[in-house]
This record gives sequence, C-alpha cells and structure tokens, in this order.
Amino acid sequence: MKKWIIAGVVVVVVLGGLGVGGFVLLGGMSAGAGEEMTGAADELTESAPIAVERGDIDSRLVLSATVHAETPGKVKAGQGGTVTKVWVRNGTEVQKGAPVATVKAGSGGSSGEGAESEGSSSGSGGGGSQVTLSAPSAGKIADLGGLTTGDQVEPGSTVATVRKPGFRAVAEIKPNELYRFSGDPERMTLKIDKGPAAAECDYLSLKTPDEVSGGGKGEGKPSAEISCRIPNDVKVFDGVTGKMSVVTGTTENAILVPVTAVRGTADEGEVLVAGPGGAKKARKVSLGVSDGDLVEVTKGLTTDDKILDPVPLSEDFDAPGEGEEDDGAVMAPGMGGGG
Repeated sequence: MKKWIIAGVVVVVVLGGLGVGGFVLLGGMSAGAGEEMTGAADELTESAPIAVERGDIDSRLVLSATVHAETPGKVKAGQGGTVTKVWVRNGTEVQKGAPVATVKAGSGGSSGEGAESEGSSSGSGGGGSQVTLSAPSAGKIADLGGLTTGDQVEPGSTVATVRKPGFRAVAEIKPNELYRFSGDPERMTLKIDKGPAAAECDYLSLKTPDEVSGGGKGEGKPSAEISCRIPNDVKVFDGVTGKMSVVTGTTENAILVPVTAVRGTADEGEVLVAGPGGAKKARKVSLGVSDGDLVEVTKGLTTDDKILDPVPLSEDFDAPGEGEEDDGAVMAPGMGGGG
C-alpha cells in the first residue's frame, strides 16, 4: 500500500507541471503497459496433453579425456632379507608370475604382493626361508636399481616395477550422470586431439567419486571416472588429450516421452495421464534409457495414453513466496538521496 501512495503523489506532481500534455502522456503509457502485459500472458506456458509415441533412443555422453600409460605393477618384498638371486634386468620382458628376485630371510613371514614361496633351505648357518618375488603382471621390468646378489631389502620395499604395455584413456564424469548407466557401456570411442582418426576402445572401469578419492575428501568438486583401453595400433603418447564418446544404452521401438513430462528420469518416475474433460491422474512408470531430452518408459504407459507436458511441479517442491518483493516503498527515478 505504501508504494502506491508515494507513486500516486509523484504522478500528481508531474502531471501538475505538465498540464494537458501530461494527461496525453499518461494515456499513452497506460496503453503501452496494457499491451505488454497481454504479451507476457501469451508467453506463459501451460501443460498440454501430448500423445505417447514409439521411437529409437541412443544415450550418449561426450567427455574430455586424457591418455595415461598403464600404471606399473610393483614387485614388493613382503619380508626383508638378503637377495640370493636376481632373475631379470631392466627391460626384460616378463609374463605374469615370472621370477624377479629371490630373498632369504632369517625367519618365515608373509610373502606379500607379487611374491611366491620357493620353500625353505637348511644349513649350518642357521638357514631361513627363501621367497621368490614374482611379476604381478606381464610387461617390462623397470626400476630394478642395480639390485644384485647380497643386497639387503627392507620388509615391504619395492624391488622393481613391471611396466604394462599399452595406454588407457580416462575421463571425468559429473556424479549425476552416473544415473545414465544401467550397466557397462555398450560402446566407447576415442578421438585424440590433432591425432589419429577416432577408434573404439575397450571399457575398463567406472569409478564412483568415493572410489576415485579412495574414500577421502579430495579438493574441489567430487567427480566419477570412466576409463577404456586404447588399441595397440593407435599411436598415442602419455598425457595427450581428446574426446571420449560413451554410449550408455540404445533401444529401438521404445515408448518415449519428453523428460519434461516425467517427475524423475532414472529407474522410476511419475507422469500425469490426461483423461476426458480435462481430468488428470498421476501414474507411476518404470524408466530406461535417457538421452537428456527423451526417456524410455519400460512399464506404465501405452501409445493409447496421453500425458501432460510439461508435468506440473510437485507440490512438495513448489514453495510459494520465493522471489516475491518486499512490500516497501519504491522510490521514483530522481528521488534518490544523491546530490
């Protein structure tokens, strides 16, 4: 009420100074305002019944990816002791389980990662168990560090690494996009920036934000991670970047509806089915593949149905009063306190 009193005073003062011309101006302003309000009302979007139809859908994510050399496997000494034999040298090609070094310990213990027990030896010197450390995967031996017979190794120390052949591409995924995955991706394709032509790559893993961070609280926003193995005939280098296309699902001749017509877009949702005479009834539906614009309905609708689009906001999230202006006085232009 206060704002209208002040605005009315301003109009009277202005019109008093303008005379008849002021009334002409006021009439023009009123007409223009009416036209603008009519146009705004025409732009309001209301829910309207739409037919439920069938079609094909392809759910695809295009992500920024980085190429990494495969993480080397570590050959660890589960127990400390004296090296009695070195079976390989840096650059040696090995298969998984191949012997790398044999360590003699004063007493038995856990063989640890990548180790196989070779049995115990006995002798006049008191003896002790001997353990052969083996390659955890196929690849090339590296980081042996000049290891030789007679060297001492500490428990849990890394004796060497095995560099696995090949590369993988890794891409970050926004956590909400994980709802697009109902299983392993159907197809993954990688295109290297300024590099070879696009090529399919084999799916390796999909990690949740918790798995990526190791259960800890990392810096920045959490993200999921997906990776694929790059074919050996595709020339890449560690650190190059590109685009990864991930097809999370495809369906043919499916019942499809706009995502704007469903409350919820993953697993289960709710639609408003239009009936005769403007009647509407909420119905639960089961959902499948979504491409961000359309979503597959696997259960709950037929092509004989009509639904409202867009679906009205659920009353649980329709909070009245948000964004309303405070009922305070509005100052007319030129009435500010500035000099």
